[in-house]
Amino acid sequence: MPKCDNPLEYSSCLNAYKKPPPSASCCQKMKEQAPCYCKYMKIEDVKRVFDRVEIAKMAKLCGVSYSSTC
Repeated sequence: MPKCDNPLEYSSCLNAYKKPPPSASCCQKMKEQAPCYCKYMKIEDVKRVFDRVEIAKMAKLCGVSYSSTC
């Protein structure tokens, strides 16, 4: 289980959906952080960097499942 203490460390990967395919390292980060998405979306500073739409697009491209009903 990831620590979920540094959501911004992979924020650069969230823009990768704009120019697919995302790199293997970005997808790995997405997979590692999947259990953290709901927690991240409750942090105001994080919501300014990325949103649910970006997370959903990257998750789909990387084959990552997560709860989108946070």
